[in-house]
Amino acid sequence: MENQKSTNFITVFTPTYNRAEYLTRVYESLEKQTYKNFEWLIIDDGSSDNTENIVKNLAAEATFDIRYIYQENQGKHVAINKAVENARGSFLATLDSDDWYIDTALDTLITYWEKLPTSFQEEFVGVVGLFAYTSGKIVGCNFPKDVFDSNNIDIWAKYKMNGDKIGFNRIDVMKQYPFPVNLGQFVTESLVWHRIGAKYKTRFVNDIIGIKEYQEGGLTDKGLVNQVRSSKASLTYHSELISYGKKLPFKIFIKSWANYIRHSFHEKIPFIDQAIRSPSPLIWVMHLPVGFLLYVRDLWYLHIAR
Repeated sequence: MENQKSTNFITVFTPTYNRAEYLTRVYESLEKQTYKNFEWLIIDDGSSDNTENIVKNLAAEATFDIRYIYQENQGKHVAINKAVENARGSFLATLDSDDWYIDTALDTLITYWEKLPTSFQEEFVGVVGLFAYTSGKIVGCNFPKDVFDSNNIDIWAKYKMNGDKIGFNRIDVMKQYPFPVNLGQFVTESLVWHRIGAKYKTRFVNDIIGIKEYQEGGLTDKGLVNQVRSSKASLTYHSELISYGKKLPFKIFIKSWANYIRHSFHEKIPFIDQAIRSPSPLIWVMHLPVGFLLYVRDLWYLHIAR
């Protein structure tokens, strides 16, 4: 699948934190891309290793533009905002430092995008495909159809897709939905993807785009700890999920209420205030026992994780 006639410029964005040893692998996968109309934007989230020197060496030999921006350690969500602000492309394709593309990754994404009728493209934010492990096994599950148009809420809540996915999104849309920077250092990306999904569709495709390799100590590995330590962000996320109401399957609706209460306790919000602030005090009371038990479990987990 080769598409050299396209004029769509892509910004491949890599957020990194002390992952210098993996950047060469990312670079090599970019050099092999059959689609050449892209730049590589690296946002360094406060690394203390030799990331900057590695990037300088790669930039000296690259056949494409490489730009490097350093920021004090503020979290991936702030790095995404900075990438959106500084991207020169029409699309932002996020490629984490411990992942890499197959040779036709960008070609595949842009081809599927350009197959969308121009009159429909305003309704869509981007194209998302699959990750595979080095073994070739798909990460998570396939989409319901090989080409499937949905949104970021339904694909998860209604169609129960799981596992990390990879693709690109329109820069102009992402500028409308910046990540909040006042909710702590770890803000789940789903908070913004769901906000976008409430208005825009995504074209989901059953093509392998990238190879996934989870590293010990990464954000995925620290998921529960990050949720608890950024409970304000988690509370905001579950508050917004609750607001979708009947759009959510019953099981997810229950979990969201329980997590809303759980993180309200982490934020030290009194019982009465929790009930008053909630969309439904009656439903809040029904889920109070489970939410409180989750809160107690978190305290125990944090104690043994010290």
